[in-house]
Amino acid sequence: MSGPTTFALSALIDRFLVAGTIKYATTTITSYREPLSDLLSFCVMRDLVDVRQLSRQTLEQYQRHLMQRRRQAGGDAGKPLTVGTQRRRITVVRTFFRFLVRQGVLDSNPAADLDMPRRELKIYNRKGLSLEEIEHVLLQPIIHTDIGFRDRTMMEVLFATGVRRAELHAMSTLDVDPSRRTLFVSKGKGSKQRLVPISERGLAFVEQYTKCARLSLLSRSGSDTNAMWISEWGEPVSLERVGQLVYAHVRAAELGRTGGCHLFRHTFATALLDGGADIRHIQAMLGHENLQTTAGYTHVAIEKLVEVYERSHPCVKRPSTSTKAETTSTKAT
Repeated sequence: MSGPTTFALSALIDRFLVAGTIKYATTTITSYREPLSDLLSFCVMRDLVDVRQLSRQTLEQYQRHLMQRRRQAGGDAGKPLTVGTQRRRITVVRTFFRFLVRQGVLDSNPAADLDMPRRELKIYNRKGLSLEEIEHVLLQPIIHTDIGFRDRTMMEVLFATGVRRAELHAMSTLDVDPSRRTLFVSKGKGSKQRLVPISERGLAFVEQYTKCARLSLLSRSGSDTNAMWISEWGEPVSLERVGQLVYAHVRAAELGRTGGCHLFRHTFATALLDGGADIRHIQAMLGHENLQTTAGYTHVAIEKLVEVYERSHPCVKRPSTSTKAETTSTKAT
């Protein structure tokens, strides 16, 4: 390969992102763009515009740069980047350089042996909603309207399946199998697919929605789409709007809590844990690649763990007398 722009870092990043559209989902490409732009800015500030100038030492300097970075906006302004954010950015960088090696741009991968920041165990400090609270949220939409019934159905699916916001948004009318009582998640995180169970109540809402409210909403534009969620204008609801709708209903319930689709996902996971479900089964339903991610939810079942401990542990059932004996021994001396 030759030419003055062949090895330009900026051009190669664009090339990687364009090539990625074939393999990765749009949301994945979007998530890749910002970390690579950040790497590019870091390199340009140091007059490193040719990818061949980037050594492992350079990338280790970039890692230290990430460790020292502070957030610039929002409620977390001034705080360092989380370990999770640092890991995601380095993972994108490694993926980019693997691409360059496969394409023959580089002979070796300077990012291959980078040490990843040590993963922090994410512990959720707040519980999901209680059953009473979740039912109160579900009652917020006015279900005798098409829009209200759509919103209620959205939230019923969230609570019944624990799917992510993007997975709910991508839901098609073809993804629900009433006979098997399953929902096919066609566009999971990392472009992975999975089947998850869905409750009879969730199925009942989906069936009623697709037969009535959805068709009524579609008639407003005359469009032909398999998208499950239809807007008041008869077009598929946007990803951003899905989150806004759920967030608004949670807020309207006046529970002193805020949250949207992820709050439903959290509630789904904690409800299963409290009900005695095995964590690996929950991992499969949530679509977590790493069990450690699912383990972040386990603290919410601590009350039940304490109950089991107090019923089962011999030291609880038969308190130790060692302290009393120790005191007696000391007095004798």
